[in-house]
Amino acid sequence: MTKYVLNIIQEETSNTGLSKPKSDINQILASMNYKLINVPLLIGKKQKLVGSLLSVRKIVAQLKREDTLVIQYPTYMGALFDIKLLNVLHTKHIESVALIHDIDALRVQQPFRKGLHYEIFLLNKVNLIISPNSKMTTFLKKNGLKSKCRELKVFDYLTKVDVSNKNIFYSCNVYFTGNLNKSKFIFRLRNSENVHYQLYGPLDQHQNKVAAMYNGSLSSDSLLSAVDNGFGLIWDGDSEQISNLNNSSFGSYLLYNNPYKLSFYLAAGIPVIIWAKAAEAEFVLSNHLGYTINSIDDINNLISTITPNSYQEIIQNVHRIQLKLIHGDYTRNVFDY
Repeated sequence: MTKYVLNIIQEETSNTGLSKPKSDINQILASMNYKLINVPLLIGKKQKLVGSLLSVRKIVAQLKREDTLVIQYPTYMGALFDIKLLNVLHTKHIESVALIHDIDALRVQQPFRKGLHYEIFLLNKVNLIISPNSKMTTFLKKNGLKSKCRELKVFDYLTKVDVSNKNIFYSCNVYFTGNLNKSKFIFRLRNSENVHYQLYGPLDQHQNKVAAMYNGSLSSDSLLSAVDNGFGLIWDGDSEQISNLNNSSFGSYLLYNNPYKLSFYLAAGIPVIIWAKAAEAEFVLSNHLGYTINSIDDINNLISTITPNSYQEIIQNVHRIQLKLIHGDYTRNVFDY
């Protein structure tokens, strides 16, 4: 029996971090003797219609009965590819493992035929699901998921930067990184005596509205080197408040997902501030990695209560998890079965 991981090749066009989580998973699994099967990403309806069956044939030609294929979900290869691949794997008795990065129906309104019921339909064709966390698992099970599940807990974060020897120090800087274009709440942020916001990432419009906070867009390694103080903010959506109802929005999606920002901040070595109802708030609190808030408006008062000494105590806990993330321990553990 041979173990494989499907590597869908795509180009990273900006510093949004969209492809890094999947690339890191591939690298970690390769170090665990998984073999990569490379196929190019199919883009557009024509490519997906013409190329799906050819791509599936190329993949399956390399597999034998009782082999294992890890698929990073979603593939973004289209419904024809996904359904055909999973059906063929089942027919040929090849074990399929789907590691969930996102459930798009929970964060963006989808057409009727591509809603949550469709995603559950696909995932029920898989032998084993690697779910981001227990909150996501519970939600999927309540909505009809039958496949066996294991939980990742948090995404690892590989880097060539020597982050473990950084000198992290207390400050009132609050960093928010990633694709700023989808996080409209940043335009409501205001600096104060206690809080200085630092924004990094692609921002196509209205940079002048956050000129005092915006620091441009850097590569992940450059940003890891630059961030050596303060706190990392995990928030999303349009407002300083997040609805705890699932309304297919970026903000409420924090109820279920593992935000990659969390992995970045911990890899950088700084404590985090996260929405209290986020799925990963439990991970943050149980490991003493930071603080929870109900509203962006809470940050000013929160930071005013944190002393340099209490900050350094949190840093020690962050450092412990940092070492696990940069060595891929969470991925290794969940695939150790």
